Amino acid sequence: MAKAAMTSEQNVNTPASVYLRRRVTVYRATAYVYPLI
Repeated sequence: MAKAAMTSEQNVNTPASVYLRRRVTVYRATAYVYPLI
């Protein structure tokens, strides 16, 4: 239980996870838009 709490806390609060999430979002957006250019 402590492990799960620590994992969820890391996922929410870690700047690296936020950065990674943004990278994935940008990558997906690029993948969708790129064929249209």
